[in-house]
Amino acid sequence: MKNMRRVLIALFVITFTYTYGQDPQKSSYDVKVIHQDYQPLEGDIELGKGKDWQGKFWKIEPGFKMKIFDRVLDKIWVSPAEGSLHEVPNPVQGFGVFAFYTHDGLKNGYSKHNSKVSYKIEGTEGDRILKIQWQNAAFHVDNFNTDYVNFQIWYREKDAHIEYHYGKHWVKDIVFMEHDGPAIGIGLYDEASKLKDGFYLSDDPNHPKIKYKETYLKGEPQPDTVYELTKGSS
Repeated sequence: MKNMRRVLIALFVITFTYTYGQDPQKSSYDVKVIHQDYQPLEGDIELGKGKDWQGKFWKIEPGFKMKIFDRVLDKIWVSPAEGSLHEVPNPVQGFGVFAFYTHDGLKNGYSKHNSKVSYKIEGTEGDRILKIQWQNAAFHVDNFNTDYVNFQIWYREKDAHIEYHYGKHWVKDIVFMEHDGPAIGIGLYDEASKLKDGFYLSDDPNHPKIKYKETYLKGEPQPDTVYELTKGSS
Protein backbone atom coordinates (compact mmCIF):
# COMPACT_ATOMS: atom_id res chain seq x y z
CA MET A 1 0.00 0.00 0.00
CA LYS A 2 2.84 2.35 0.92
CA ASN A 3 4.62 1.54 -2.33
CA MET A 4 1.48 2.22 -4.33
CA ARG A 5 1.09 5.56 -2.53
CA ARG A 6 4.68 6.48 -3.36
CA VAL A 7 4.08 5.60 -7.03
CA LEU A 8 0.94 7.76 -7.14
CA ILE A 9 2.74 10.70 -5.50
CA ALA A 10 5.66 10.35 -7.92
CA LEU A 11 3.29 10.29 -10.91
CA PHE A 12 1.51 13.40 -9.59
CA VAL A 13 4.82 15.28 -9.21
CA ILE A 14 5.95 14.30 -12.72
CA THR A 15 2.59 15.31 -14.22
CA PHE A 16 2.53 18.59 -12.32
CA THR A 17 6.08 19.46 -13.41
CA TYR A 18 5.39 18.55 -17.03
CA THR A 19 2.15 20.54 -17.19
CA TYR A 20 3.15 23.64 -15.27
CA GLY A 21 6.88 23.66 -15.85
CA GLN A 22 6.59 24.11 -19.60
CA ASP A 23 6.48 27.48 -21.29
CA PRO A 24 2.88 27.89 -22.55
CA GLN A 25 4.14 29.75 -25.64
CA LYS A 26 6.30 26.90 -26.91
CA SER A 27 5.39 25.64 -30.38
CA SER A 28 2.60 28.21 -30.73
CA TYR A 29 4.07 29.67 -33.94
CA ASP A 30 4.98 27.96 -37.19
CA VAL A 31 6.92 29.39 -40.14
CA LYS A 32 5.92 29.14 -43.77
CA VAL A 33 8.10 30.30 -46.67
CA ILE A 34 6.38 31.81 -49.71
CA HIS A 35 7.93 33.13 -52.91
CA GLN A 36 6.06 36.03 -54.46
CA ASP A 37 6.93 39.34 -56.11
CA TYR A 38 7.80 42.10 -53.67
CA GLN A 39 5.35 45.00 -54.01
CA PRO A 40 6.51 48.44 -52.74
CA LEU A 41 3.72 50.29 -50.96
CA GLU A 42 1.77 52.94 -52.84
CA GLY A 43 -0.21 55.66 -51.13
CA ASP A 44 1.71 54.96 -47.90
CA ILE A 45 2.21 57.35 -44.98
CA GLU A 46 5.82 58.26 -44.20
CA LEU A 47 6.95 58.26 -40.58
CA GLY A 48 9.41 60.85 -39.22
CA LYS A 49 9.97 62.45 -42.59
CA GLY A 50 13.45 63.91 -42.87
CA LYS A 51 14.41 62.97 -39.31
CA ASP A 52 17.33 60.87 -38.11
CA TRP A 53 16.38 57.29 -37.26
CA GLN A 54 18.71 56.54 -34.35
CA GLY A 55 16.95 56.10 -31.01
CA LYS A 56 13.56 57.03 -32.44
CA PHE A 57 10.18 55.35 -31.91
CA TRP A 58 7.21 56.34 -34.06
CA LYS A 59 3.65 55.44 -33.13
CA ILE A 60 1.05 53.83 -35.39
CA GLU A 61 -2.61 53.48 -34.44
CA PRO A 62 -4.07 51.06 -37.02
CA GLY A 63 -7.71 51.40 -35.90
CA PHE A 64 -8.06 47.76 -34.82
CA LYS A 65 -6.82 45.53 -32.01
CA MET A 66 -3.51 43.74 -32.40
CA LYS A 67 -2.90 40.46 -30.54
CA ILE A 68 0.70 39.35 -30.00
CA PHE A 69 1.62 36.89 -27.25
CA ASP A 70 -0.92 37.62 -24.48
CA ARG A 71 -1.08 41.34 -25.29
CA VAL A 72 -4.00 43.15 -26.94
CA LEU A 73 -3.04 46.60 -28.26
CA ASP A 74 -4.57 49.45 -30.23
CA LYS A 75 -1.21 51.01 -31.13
CA ILE A 76 2.34 49.91 -31.86
CA TRP A 77 5.73 51.64 -31.88
CA VAL A 78 8.12 51.46 -34.84
CA SER A 79 11.87 51.55 -34.27
CA PRO A 80 13.28 52.62 -37.66
CA ALA A 81 16.92 51.95 -36.77
CA GLU A 82 16.23 48.52 -35.26
CA GLY A 83 13.93 47.40 -38.07
CA SER A 84 11.33 46.38 -35.50
CA LEU A 85 7.90 46.96 -33.92
CA HIS A 86 7.33 47.26 -30.18
CA GLU A 87 4.65 47.22 -27.51
CA VAL A 88 6.22 50.26 -25.81
CA PRO A 89 8.90 52.76 -26.97
CA ASN A 90 11.70 50.62 -25.53
CA PRO A 91 13.47 47.83 -27.47
CA VAL A 92 13.80 45.51 -24.45
CA GLN A 93 10.45 46.00 -22.70
CA GLY A 94 7.23 44.17 -23.56
CA PHE A 95 7.24 42.39 -26.92
CA GLY A 96 9.12 43.12 -30.13
CA VAL A 97 8.62 42.04 -33.74
CA PHE A 98 12.10 42.02 -35.25
CA ALA A 99 13.77 42.17 -38.65
CA PHE A 100 17.06 43.07 -36.99
CA TYR A 101 20.29 43.41 -38.99
CA THR A 102 23.01 45.00 -36.87
CA HIS A 103 23.54 46.64 -33.48
CA ASP A 104 24.73 49.80 -35.23
CA GLY A 105 21.32 50.12 -36.80
CA LEU A 106 19.69 51.20 -40.06
CA LYS A 107 19.66 54.78 -41.30
CA ASN A 108 17.99 56.96 -43.92
CA GLY A 109 21.12 57.52 -45.93
CA TYR A 110 21.38 55.24 -48.95
CA SER A 111 23.20 57.34 -51.54
CA LYS A 112 21.34 56.48 -54.77
CA HIS A 113 17.71 56.39 -53.64
CA ASN A 114 15.52 58.00 -51.03
CA SER A 115 15.27 56.08 -47.77
CA LYS A 116 12.10 56.09 -45.70
CA VAL A 117 9.95 54.17 -43.23
CA SER A 118 6.24 54.22 -43.96
CA TYR A 119 3.02 52.33 -43.42
CA LYS A 120 -0.32 51.56 -45.01
CA ILE A 121 -3.52 49.88 -43.83
CA GLU A 122 -5.38 47.79 -46.40
CA GLY A 123 -8.53 45.67 -46.35
CA THR A 124 -11.95 45.93 -44.74
CA GLU A 125 -13.06 45.73 -41.10
CA GLY A 126 -12.20 42.35 -39.61
CA ASP A 127 -9.73 41.58 -42.41
CA ARG A 128 -7.33 44.54 -42.36
CA ILE A 129 -3.57 44.37 -42.81
CA LEU A 130 -1.09 46.79 -41.28
CA LYS A 131 1.98 47.02 -43.53
CA ILE A 132 5.18 48.78 -42.39
CA GLN A 133 7.90 49.33 -44.98
CA TRP A 134 11.63 50.07 -44.83
CA GLN A 135 12.53 51.48 -48.24
CA ASN A 136 16.20 51.59 -49.29
CA ALA A 137 17.37 51.57 -45.66
CA ALA A 138 21.13 52.03 -45.30
CA PHE A 139 23.53 50.85 -42.59
CA HIS A 140 25.55 52.87 -40.07
CA VAL A 141 28.50 50.50 -40.49
CA ASP A 142 28.61 51.30 -44.22
CA ASN A 143 30.44 54.63 -44.54
CA PHE A 144 30.11 54.60 -48.34
CA ASN A 145 26.30 54.31 -48.21
CA THR A 146 26.23 51.69 -50.95
CA ASP A 147 24.48 48.89 -49.02
CA TYR A 148 20.71 48.91 -48.66
CA VAL A 149 17.68 46.71 -47.85
CA ASN A 150 13.98 46.77 -48.69
CA PHE A 151 11.52 44.89 -46.51
CA GLN A 152 8.05 45.05 -44.99
CA ILE A 153 6.48 43.69 -41.80
CA TRP A 154 2.77 42.87 -42.02
CA TYR A 155 0.24 42.20 -39.28
CA ARG A 156 -3.07 40.57 -40.25
CA GLU A 157 -6.11 41.49 -38.17
CA LYS A 158 -8.09 38.36 -39.09
CA ASP A 159 -5.75 35.70 -37.70
CA ALA A 160 -2.92 37.68 -35.99
CA HIS A 161 -0.40 36.30 -38.47
CA ILE A 162 2.88 38.20 -38.93
CA GLU A 163 4.65 38.32 -42.27
CA TYR A 164 8.09 39.48 -43.39
CA HIS A 165 8.37 40.50 -47.06
CA TYR A 166 11.83 41.00 -48.60
CA GLY A 167 12.66 43.04 -51.68
CA LYS A 168 15.84 44.02 -53.49
CA HIS A 169 18.97 44.50 -51.42
CA TRP A 170 22.71 44.84 -51.51
CA VAL A 171 24.38 43.79 -48.26
CA LYS A 172 28.08 43.12 -47.66
CA ASP A 173 29.20 40.66 -45.01
CA ILE A 174 30.57 43.48 -42.83
CA VAL A 175 27.01 44.50 -41.99
CA PHE A 176 26.41 41.32 -40.01
CA MET A 177 29.82 41.34 -38.31
CA GLU A 178 29.55 38.50 -35.76
CA HIS A 179 26.45 36.98 -37.41
CA ASP A 180 25.73 35.46 -40.82
CA GLY A 181 22.32 37.06 -41.33
CA PRO A 182 19.51 39.05 -39.73
CA ALA A 183 17.47 38.16 -36.63
CA ILE A 184 13.85 37.65 -37.73
CA GLY A 185 11.08 36.81 -35.27
CA ILE A 186 9.21 37.94 -32.19
CA GLY A 187 10.37 38.22 -28.58
CA LEU A 188 8.83 38.97 -25.19
CA TYR A 189 10.91 40.70 -22.51
CA ASP A 190 10.44 40.70 -18.74
CA GLU A 191 10.75 43.66 -16.37
CA ALA A 192 14.51 43.08 -16.12
CA SER A 193 14.83 43.48 -19.93
CA LYS A 194 15.69 39.80 -20.35
CA LEU A 195 14.23 37.76 -23.19
CA LYS A 196 11.43 35.76 -21.56
CA ASP A 197 10.06 34.07 -24.64
CA GLY A 198 10.73 34.15 -28.35
CA PHE A 199 10.23 32.63 -31.78
CA TYR A 200 13.09 33.30 -34.18
CA LEU A 201 14.00 31.96 -37.60
CA SER A 202 17.26 30.03 -37.71
CA ASP A 203 19.59 28.16 -40.05
CA ASP A 204 19.07 28.21 -43.84
CA PRO A 205 17.10 31.32 -44.94
CA ASN A 206 15.47 29.25 -47.71
CA HIS A 207 14.29 26.56 -45.26
CA PRO A 208 14.27 28.20 -41.81
CA LYS A 209 13.41 26.55 -38.52
CA ILE A 210 11.83 28.06 -35.41
CA LYS A 211 13.96 28.47 -32.27
CA TYR A 212 12.74 29.72 -28.92
CA LYS A 213 15.60 32.14 -28.30
CA GLU A 214 17.19 35.08 -30.08
CA THR A 215 19.15 33.72 -33.00
CA TYR A 216 20.15 34.67 -36.55
CA LEU A 217 19.66 33.25 -40.00
CA LYS A 218 22.71 31.82 -41.73
CA GLY A 219 22.45 34.08 -44.74
CA GLU A 220 20.42 36.90 -46.23
CA PRO A 221 16.75 36.39 -47.25
CA GLN A 222 16.49 36.43 -51.03
CA PRO A 223 14.38 39.05 -52.83
CA ASP A 224 10.70 38.07 -53.26
CA THR A 225 10.82 35.88 -50.14
CA VAL A 226 7.99 35.97 -47.59
CA TYR A 227 8.23 34.47 -44.10
CA GLU A 228 4.80 33.92 -42.56
CA LEU A 229 4.60 33.34 -38.80
CA THR A 230 1.31 31.62 -38.10
CA LYS A 231 -0.29 30.69 -34.80
CA GLY A 232 0.16 26.98 -34.12
CA SER A 233 -2.34 24.60 -32.58
CA SER A 234 -0.79 24.39 -29.11
